[in-house]
Amino acid sequence: MPATSYPTTQRRYLNDTYLYDISSTILAVEPVPPDTSAGSNKMPYFGLVTAETVFHPQGGGQPSDVGRVVGENGVTFFVDNVRVGENAIIYHYGIFKHEMSENEDGARCVPFRAGEKVKLEIDAARRRLHARLHSAGHALDVAVLRLGLELRPTKGYHFEDHPSVEYQGKLPADKGSSERLIEALTLKIQELIEEDIATELYSTSKAEAASMLSGGVNDVAHFPEEAQVRLVSVGGNICPCGGTHVKSTKELGGVEITRIKTKKNVTKISYRISKGGKETQIS
Repeated sequence: MPATSYPTTQRRYLNDTYLYDISSTILAVEPVPPDTSAGSNKMPYFGLVTAETVFHPQGGGQPSDVGRVVGENGVTFFVDNVRVGENAIIYHYGIFKHEMSENEDGARCVPFRAGEKVKLEIDAARRRLHARLHSAGHALDVAVLRLGLELRPTKGYHFEDHPSVEYQGKLPADKGSSERLIEALTLKIQELIEEDIATELYSTSKAEAASMLSGGVNDVAHFPEEAQVRLVSVGGNICPCGGTHVKSTKELGGVEITRIKTKKNVTKISYRISKGGKETQIS
């Protein structure tokens, strides 16, 4: 079955960041061509398609979940990368626990078959980390607004190594040095954490989303007219987002601004989060 004929993958993580496992049905197991540069001992690699998923794919500045898919017969597929393909189909990439068996013709036999029931399980600790990293980037946006900085967020990088948000615009001279702004932004985010502001999720039409956003139609221009737009409010600031987030700002733990760098008309603000953090369910 060609990829475009699979139904769109149902994304169960969108309504519950702290949903760590679900049952689903295998739609396809597609072999991935071997990477000859990796050597001949590399395990066979596959792309798994299921009817629904709990795995967040890489995108929107957020890394993908990792975990495993377990079949009824005990066969385990380890997922190390998740991506979105055509028609919003999500592919879970990885390897099976055991070497492929062979049929009478010597051809590879895939342990999972279309229609088979499986259990999808993500690495819960990594999910919680990714949610904190992503929400911290949104909290930074709120801190920027509260300081009156005329910066418009354009791109976020919410990976564990050097997370940051890029903004269009320059820092105004009357706001002080970058060192003073680093301290001021860190304090503003701490205020947000202490205020314990609940994260809110919305799913609405493109027109309604435009009426709720500060950028209006410009903020949703890339969505199809018939699309349902997912909006997330972190720290009281609403924006379109498909990522996973903490339940409230209190669960961010600790966030520290580490660097501000401006080049031409782009300001990049880097941050880090403390270890740990408390999590509860978004419902």
